[in-house]
Amino acid sequence: MLALLLAAHAAAAPLTASDVVGSLHGLANSHEDANLILLGTSLEGRNLLGLRVGEGNPIWRIVAGQHGDEPVSSALVLEAARALLEGDADFGGLPLPGSILFVPLLNPDGLEDGSRTNRRDVDLNRNYGWKWNPAEHKAGPSAFSEPETQAHQSIALHGVSHTELVVHSGATNMATVWNWTTQAPPHEEVLLDLANQYASICSQSGFWITQGANWYRSFGESTDWAYGSLGTLSFTLEISQEKNPAEGAIQGIFDAHLPAIADWLNVEPNLVLELTDDETGRPIPGRLRIPESQS
Repeated sequence: MLALLLAAHAAAAPLTASDVVGSLHGLANSHEDANLILLGTSLEGRNLLGLRVGEGNPIWRIVAGQHGDEPVSSALVLEAARALLEGDADFGGLPLPGSILFVPLLNPDGLEDGSRTNRRDVDLNRNYGWKWNPAEHKAGPSAFSEPETQAHQSIALHGVSHTELVVHSGATNMATVWNWTTQAPPHEEVLLDLANQYASICSQSGFWITQGANWYRSFGESTDWAYGSLGTLSFTLEISQEKNPAEGAIQGIFDAHLPAIADWLNVEPNLVLELTDDETGRPIPGRLRIPESQS
């Protein structure tokens, strides 16, 4: 019944913020190894929820709905969570050496408005603290000025994320960091290997790989922040040429991307960072910061 409910949400027009919240609660209530995490609230007071499957570090995470006019991104993340929890063919028996965090909707107010931006007319994906630039279109008054980007930032409090997919629609590609410069990132080879592995499994027609800045240059993006500030191997994943594709196209998008997402969840952590107190031996908080390139 839950699978049918999620499929109906994914295909129906329009997907609402209430649909997303209801689906997350349904998954959490139906599976004992899935737990809801409240990351924050939107400007209008809507809850920003994550669904954590499994326990401990490292954390794989898949985030969507930064732009409210891209509802298919949220639908794919909900479907990936359902497929994992219900053991669909590609996900069945998937080992969980850590945990997986699904965040399907970071901009519920924008979804309700059918708007790219949040209720304060800020483009959330230009509001992050790595190379934030006030000259960017609708970047907000300062980095992390918006409660929605602060909620994404708070994910770091829940553990170490080693890789992340940030899902959008409006194109069909996977973009690696950096977005602010065409200079190669320190882990270019690893990033490209992972992107090409995803592309080799994804069956979407015309799907391609690029470095973000080689596609178009932008500042204050979430993937640059996650990689530069936290050491997370973060990718922008564009899943549809149409921002809001027709109902009949939704299942095809799921079918093209879910096997690649299942494979991505098998990525071996490339870095394990553990800090302990010299005297007590107890874990202490810390983070990895990728050195800034100069351009």
